[in-house]
Amino acid sequence: MITATKPYPSPNFTAVVDAVDKQTINFTDGSLCYNTSLASMAPCKDLNNDPDIPTYSWNFGDGSALNPTIGDVSRAYAVTDPPTTSYNASLQVSQATPIRACAISKVVSMSVADGIIIWREVTPIQQ
Repeated sequence: MITATKPYPSPNFTAVVDAVDKQTINFTDGSLCYNTSLASMAPCKDLNNDPDIPTYSWNFGDGSALNPTIGDVSRAYAVTDPPTTSYNASLQVSQATPIRACAISKVVSMSVADGIIIWREVTPIQQ
């Protein structure tokens, strides 16, 4: 007898500088998880009633504590002198039945020109 395995989560996010507070990056979650009820993939942040609720681990790459928030998050980065030029932000998404986890990392790069903070997202690294 062959048992079909559930697909692994597919973590993904975009990182965009906040229009008002230039030190804050808004991370928009685009991760997909297996929805047991529908037997298909669905946005992880919408699965709060599914038997296989995902767990999240956001790492903002700045030494702060890991953040378990499911869905979109924001992070205010400290501006140092001289400025730290990049942060390796990552997201790990796990589902427990059976245990399966995937992570994605993206580098958010910061520079300061004429006192203005400039952010950009660098190509992701799939893990």
